[in-house]
Amino acid sequence: MRALLVGAVVLVTLSGCSEGDPGADGDVESLGALVPGPVAEELTRSGVCDDGLQWAADETGSLAVTVAVVGSGDEADLPSEDIVVTVLHGEDLERDVCDPEATVAARSPAAQGRVEVDGCAFRIDGLEAEDGTTFGPIETSCEAPVALTRSGGCGDAYLWAATDDGTVAITVSVDAIDRSSAEPTTIAIDLPQDDVEAFVLRGDRDMTGNFCTDLIDGDAEPDETVALIAGSGEVVLDPLPDEGDVDGCGDIAGRATLTGLRAEDGVPFAPVTIETTSIGCYAG
Repeated sequence: MRALLVGAVVLVTLSGCSEGDPGADGDVESLGALVPGPVAEELTRSGVCDDGLQWAADETGSLAVTVAVVGSGDEADLPSEDIVVTVLHGEDLERDVCDPEATVAARSPAAQGRVEVDGCAFRIDGLEAEDGTTFGPIETSCEAPVALTRSGGCGDAYLWAATDDGTVAITVSVDAIDRSSAEPTTIAIDLPQDDVEAFVLRGDRDMTGNFCTDLIDGDAEPDETVALIAGSGEVVLDPLPDEGDVDGCGDIAGRATLTGLRAEDGVPFAPVTIETTSIGCYAG
């Protein structure tokens, strides 16, 4: 995501993705950008926002292109009133691309080129923005959002969700040890945020047995850990038990509802609900 010396991201909204669908993110297969002067980094990340906006970005998030299908048809010569393509310059564009209220350093509409949209993927040839930024062929691919079907949690509070086979999981940690003992506590989630740790774990074996335990199976540890950089929702925790109550473990509920989750490497996740009655339980 670099523009000029910094970087840029290419964003595209496709008619093939319905509003409200978390969409699908994927790698950019042949994505390069040339700008007046220095050569920009490759745009190696891509994805689709909840509202159908598609995007592609470089590794640093300072250069971006967006394509939004607002009319009929799935291909157009640019500029077009049916498919709007915009070049963005700024910082953390991969994180902010799906946030309509985010501030970017500069926006420049497409002045020429041709765009073709195919479901949740797109191709742009001969793109030149009004600010003079030019690109080589841009082509993205996409994948279905990862569905997380198992969940649990412990502590105050550590929550997790995983695929059926446990080889892909997310973890969400909040510090709620000092929450109310009189009423449930609700924590708003809008990733990324300083008071929430959220990660994606990937391995070649079921990793869920290593959650909420101090008896770690070394063969089931993750091979890869990346940050979740987008997603929103809430975590709701039952009241903190009275001081000295050691029988609360197993009876204290926690629930997280999360949508729009996206990993740092662009992989999207389907909306997920995490439920547990083991809040307040600790290993050991």
